[in-house]
Amino acid sequence: MRQQAVRFAFSPLQEVVRALKVFVEPRAHAEQMPWLRQARRHATPAVKRGARRFKSLLTPAPELFPHILPSSKAVNFHQELALLSRGRRAFREAMARRFVGKPFVMRADLTDRSRAEALARLLRETAARDCDEVLAGFCDVLEEFFARCLASQWDFFEAAALRDARARESLLHRFGLTSALRTLTRELTATGDRTRTSLEFGGAASEGKRLDFPPDGTVLLTPSYFIWPHAAFVLMRGETVDFRVAYPIASPARVERRVGHWDASAKRFTALADPTRLRMLELLSYRDLSTREFAGVLGISEAGASRHLSILREAALVSAKRDSYFVLYRRTAIARAIVRAVLTPRE
Repeated sequence: MRQQAVRFAFSPLQEVVRALKVFVEPRAHAEQMPWLRQARRHATPAVKRGARRFKSLLTPAPELFPHILPSSKAVNFHQELALLSRGRRAFREAMARRFVGKPFVMRADLTDRSRAEALARLLRETAARDCDEVLAGFCDVLEEFFARCLASQWDFFEAAALRDARARESLLHRFGLTSALRTLTRELTATGDRTRTSLEFGGAASEGKRLDFPPDGTVLLTPSYFIWPHAAFVLMRGETVDFRVAYPIASPARVERRVGHWDASAKRFTALADPTRLRMLELLSYRDLSTREFAGVLGISEAGASRHLSILREAALVSAKRDSYFVLYRRTAIARAIVRAVLTPRE
């Protein structure tokens, strides 16, 4: 795969549509909750009614207009919205694909009958007379939603997307397309090397879709704040294969990197959940002690003292050193901090 066949692009209108989807169906979007709470306060009743009216256009995660967006003719939300409002034919085509009812729509699925049935379903679910009314109403909702719920923070969302694109573009140039695609989402599996790439995409809904990417194919990658935790895939075939991926830029990866940290913390809390071990840590504040000394002071067997000390060592709360015949135990820095914070008596 030639690297020049891969490009990053950000469509403001597509991102607004993704945000509207989060607004309508927020259950799976924990990362966007701070924005959503603010958006709910700013949304007018008309915006809320409009969002509910067009809910069927938005779920699952929408990539509604890949044939017209992104476009070199439009660089901001209002220009893209004007482009969409004039694109009646492209809108009908997008709605036909949307309401066919399949997760992956192939060209053979779009017969005259399937188009007619899909557009009839669109009119029923939006309570509209014709597709022009749906398009006009949808554009009005998007414009009001942007103004009320997104405009004040838009610079942040757009800057985050562009920053992510620059970082991944650097990764692409260093390691190639296959390696870069592996970093995008768990819903996309990429295999191969710098010269060839095979893809499986779509997660459970993919029906086993696999693509052996041709050497002359193109890839368009779109970072999105609002698509997390999922991704969206569009496969377009013309003179060559045009594969498009909208991928999440939010922060679950940071949480995953800290899983080991919480595992260690859980071990420490488990180790501390015993009065005998807490007493051991308190005794170690005075001097280093051996197993035999612990047994004598606490009135337990040496075997019992050894078991408690093993749990404390595994939790990194005590360390051991040999002193002649004896093994002496001392508190670690972590244990000292815990004792100061939790075990020190307070007046």
